[in-house]
Amino acid sequence: MGASVSSAPPYTGSGSPSLDLKTASPSNPASMFSTQVEYTLVARGGGLGSAGSNSNRDDLSYLFGTADGDGEFICRVNWIAGANGDGGDAGAGIMARGSLANNAKNVTVLLTDGNGVTFQWRGQDNAAEEAWPMSIAIGVGAPVYVKMQRAGDLWTVSYSQDGTTYYNPTHVRVAFGKGPYYIGLAATTHTPKGEVVDVIDRVSGFNPHMYVSIQP
Repeated sequence: MGASVSSAPPYTGSGSPSLDLKTASPSNPASMFSTQVEYTLVARGGGLGSAGSNSNRDDLSYLFGTADGDGEFICRVNWIAGANGDGGDAGAGIMARGSLANNAKNVTVLLTDGNGVTFQWRGQDNAAEEAWPMSIAIGVGAPVYVKMQRAGDLWTVSYSQDGTTYYNPTHVRVAFGKGPYYIGLAATTHTPKGEVVDVIDRVSGFNPHMYVSIQP
């Protein structure tokens, strides 16, 4: 049911943070660029609902914090690297989870490397992962802002190319209750093999500072 949680190590490299991607690696999977508040995250795993035909287990990287109640969460996916055989579905973006179990309820918006912005959710623990029947933004590529808003049980996602005007607000109802929940940056190669580095910045509304590799 996932893996042990670790603190995300600070960025300690030299040179331009936006270019020095070697700070993220399988042994150092999540790094924060403290100077420009950029994050590098090693994308891995088959994705949401990737294990078996029931689509009820996840396989991905997750850099997260916690939230309680309603909120608005934004990030810019500044760079996304695809992987061989990913079908254009390697992705990075924002995920809310009820727990760190691999079958936890979740709401997720991702920019993919070939299929625009996707919207997925699991309404109850151990249920099948569901997805909006088509991309909410076809043909867009990094850099792209993605936004997630919670108002009670109503979750809304949208996207922007300039961080000001957001398009195609899309909604789903998933009950998370009144207690705290996890909110963070998710990244997946959408293939069980291979790891690539994604770069995410301009995060607001949450503090991703702990890392876990969620595995089936």
